[in-house]
Amino acid sequence: MKLLTYLTPSHKVFLPQFLDTLDISNLQIVMNVADQHCETGEFCQAGWEDTMKDRLRFILDYLYKGDNDEIMMFCDVDIQFFDSPQKYAEKALAECDIAFQNDYYGHACAGFFYMRNTEDVRDLFEEALDTYDQHAHDQEAINHLLKTGKYRYALLPPEFFTFGSFYNHWHGEKQFPIPDKIVMHHANWVQGIDKKIELLEVVRDLYNAKQCK
Repeated sequence: MKLLTYLTPSHKVFLPQFLDTLDISNLQIVMNVADQHCETGEFCQAGWEDTMKDRLRFILDYLYKGDNDEIMMFCDVDIQFFDSPQKYAEKALAECDIAFQNDYYGHACAGFFYMRNTEDVRDLFEEALDTYDQHAHDQEAINHLLKTGKYRYALLPPEFFTFGSFYNHWHGEKQFPIPDKIVMHHANWVQGIDKKIELLEVVRDLYNAKQCK
């Protein structure tokens, strides 16, 4: 199974934890370290949109290189794992072609998803790239297309955890409920690399404490 990931030099700081927590058995990691269009690497700052367009092109490139119906996974690197994500791919795609992390209120997150390499999935990303400039960013373009009903998709359960799906933006809280079992945690809904690192640490501490009870 291929795991695709795309990052710029500003996000290399996340790689050690990303890779150390990832079960690499039965995984082929396809990693693209791209040019740093956005100096800060922060959400919606200058150059960030160019990075997101390049990320869409990277995903499409590997879809077209891959076998038809091949199952793949895409992950941002500001993610830590608590279980093997590849174990859940077939179940997640049992009744759909693509399954996204639930970002908030039924909104699909473009930073973690499973996908089956079908013509519809390739069309989804082609259309997201073609219509990118009509939206704030790639995730908004994807969600607009999903709402048309043209694509078979699902949202992953709370075990694919992000603070935003429960509580919206993270402001430094050290105590908050988390699911009893977590497959992964995505440190979005906070801006700035240092804050993302802090949030990853807080969730890991909370999860480890929960396992000790």
